[in-house]
Parts: sequence; C-alpha cells; structure tokens
Amino acid sequence: MVHAIAWVDASSLEVEPRPWVPAGLAVSASVPAMILSPRSAALAAAQMRDSGVDVLHVFSLAKHHRVARYVTNIITGAVPGLAATVRSASTTGVAVMAVAGFALAQDHGSTRGLAAIEAQTSRTATGVWLKRVSRLSHPNPSFGQHVRSLFPSRTGFAATLGPQARVYHRPERLMDGGAHHGVLLVAGDPTPAQTWLDAAYPGVRQILVPPVVDTRAAYGSAGVEFAHLIPGPDIADFLTPGARCPVCGGELFTDSCPLCHVLPRQKATA
Repeated sequence: MVHAIAWVDASSLEVEPRPWVPAGLAVSASVPAMILSPRSAALAAAQMRDSGVDVLHVFSLAKHHRVARYVTNIITGAVPGLAATVRSASTTGVAVMAVAGFALAQDHGSTRGLAAIEAQTSRTATGVWLKRVSRLSHPNPSFGQHVRSLFPSRTGFAATLGPQARVYHRPERLMDGGAHHGVLLVAGDPTPAQTWLDAAYPGVRQILVPPVVDTRAAYGSAGVEFAHLIPGPDIADFLTPGARCPVCGGELFTDSCPLCHVLPRQKATA
C-alpha cells in the first residue's frame, strides 16, 4: 500500500504542491510528503493519481482544520479510490511530518500507522524558536515575556508545544535525561536561533530540514520549528486495537475508523 503525507498551510498562496524532502532522514524521506495550500489541491490530486497513492494522510494546525478538510475533499473527489485521513496537530509541523514519515515507512497498515503517529508525536519534545512572542496565542507568554518581546533581544524565545506547552526566555533543557541523545531537527535557517539551540541541546546532532509552516503566519513571528527525536522501540508494536472496521477491515484505535468514519457496532473482546 502506498502512503503519502500532506501538511495543509491555509496561509499559503502557492499554486503548486511543495515537496517536503528531509534529506538527512532517509527513512522518513521514503514516504512522499508535501506542503499544500487551498490553491494547490487540483495539482496535488493529479500527482496522487499519477503516483498511485492509496492513502493520503493530511495534517494541519487546529485553526486550519476546516481548510484541510476542504483541500482533502477536492483531492479525493478527483481521485476515485483514494482513501484519506485528516488530523489536526497539537504540536509542530516538523514533528508531525518527520514522525509520520517514520511510522508509515514501517508499513504497519493505515490505521495502526496513524495511531503510531499520534502516540509518538505526543511524546516528542518539540517547539519553535521565535524572535518575539507578542503575537503568540498558544502557549500564552507571561506578561513579563510579552513586555520583553517588545524590545530587541539577542536570544529570542522558545515555545514548546504539546502536552507541556510553555514559553522560555532562556535556553533550558526541554526533556530531562534526553538532551544529550538523539537528533534535533531544525526546520529552516537556524542562524538566528543557533546560540539558543546549541545551549538548549548541547552535543545533540542537528539536522536541517525544509520548513513546514510559515512561522509568521502560524506563531506571529519569524522563527524556526525544532523537534528532538530520540531513538527507541517502534511504538506501533505496543498499540492494542479495540476492534476492526466493518467496512475496510482496518484495526481501530479510536471510536470510529479514520478512513471510513464508521462506528463499529461492538468492540472485539480479548
């Protein structure tokens, strides 16, 4: 089964899909990935059809979820037989795209792969370095951070996303016990944030990957997203399905099938 990943950027005006190729991540790069805008949906559909994609996994910021569904409907309407899932991300775009590439490259199946993406991204330390946070709405900066943001700063700020969202003014270790391991993905030009990233993740190998979001549109300031990936066992092997979809037969890890949107009548018993 051929999977593809797409991130929908509602603020983009690009008329062609933008391939997202993380050159430093061989496994993740093996799954086709792209950045889409509402204007690029038609060309994306043609690419899906020509490349024989079976399942398209679409992600976006929560505030862009309706646009993501609109883009997905255009693509699936133009490509008969193409299945699609649409999910809102509670974390950074770079974390979602990288983790999705790893999970889907393992060929666990569409629904198990999607469950693995959601489980792994919730455990990934990730955030965004920003020049200022005066327009950041989530996480909310403190009053002092907001005031500091109004004046020039040599260090900038960092906002971590996910279950423990927080704004930092000084470089700090974001994951106890893991700061010296794994790799740090940096999405975009790291130059303004380099001092901060080096101090927050000393000794961690940094890999530059293409930006997924426009930080000015997503977070209100120039900046770069980052994600700290730590090697470990494949989380998909530890997930337990509750039932199977009566339509597509896929394993279910949520109440309804993410592909068919069908709610099974009863859950399987152990």
